Amino acid sequence: MAKISETPIGVADIREFLATQDDFALELAIYHQAKLLGLEATHGGNYEDPVTKKPRQYDLRVFRAHGDNRIDLAIECKSLSPSFPLLISRIRRIRDESYHQVIWSHEDDDAGGRLRVPRLDANARTASLRNGDSLYPAGEFVGKATTQIGRNAKGQFLSGDGQVFDKWSQALASAADLVFDAVKHYEDSENGVCSTFICPVLVVPDGTLWVVDYEDDGAVRGDPVQTNETTVFVGREYWELVSHPGYAISHLHFCTQSGIVALLGRVADDPALWEKVFPVGPILASVAGD
Repeated sequence: MAKISETPIGVADIREFLATQDDFALELAIYHQAKLLGLEATHGGNYEDPVTKKPRQYDLRVFRAHGDNRIDLAIECKSLSPSFPLLISRIRRIRDESYHQVIWSHEDDDAGGRLRVPRLDANARTASLRNGDSLYPAGEFVGKATTQIGRNAKGQFLSGDGQVFDKWSQALASAADLVFDAVKHYEDSENGVCSTFICPVLVVPDGTLWVVDYEDDGAVRGDPVQTNETTVFVGREYWELVSHPGYAISHLHFCTQSGIVALLGRVADDPALWEKVFPVGPILASVAGD
């Protein structure tokens, strides 16, 4: 850690900090927008990391239930400045990365015939939706590296991803806790079954998210551009959280404030998104075939 100046911090300093680096204001703005859209949301809660067993605090969690399906968002916020923005380097997604998974939770017995597939041994199964059934199609550009870029007083480049990496690691940890909870979501369903999709999200201010695309041979494909939403492949597996056969979070979403508002709007009221996340036939085929 850099040495801290001994000059006392005053009101003007705190105002400058709040104007340029206030994660809390960004969190509140997103929470307010989620509530306006009719979504369930919690802000600033505590949980125990189910992997490390360490206490953590999340920024936001937002969810919507629709019938027997549910989307949970684990949202973390990082206030960046346009002078030190985030750059995500992307290549085309390959077929092995083209998947998303949902947790299909159910009662222990057939509950009077309400289950749609034969009884399973555990309360949760993983349905893996791949390629044509996936929310993340092959051939689409997906992030593989992140870094912030700026210049020092001499005009020399500065770069690094430590602060952003810490934040998106927190988004994944919060998502893992939601995986742990999802195995019991059937208890809140009228039909005794529930399919849950869990999506980690990192939000940064407008004007601070850039992408640059590469060809497979490493050639840069056009100029870098600003965007409001993109994804990064993570492929994080959580074998210890779901009894069979484990659960994987394939992608992390990066959004600006405008981008998360658009994403929340789709979660709130976009049938096309829900049909893509929860294709009924492939989900039932996947859990019945495990």
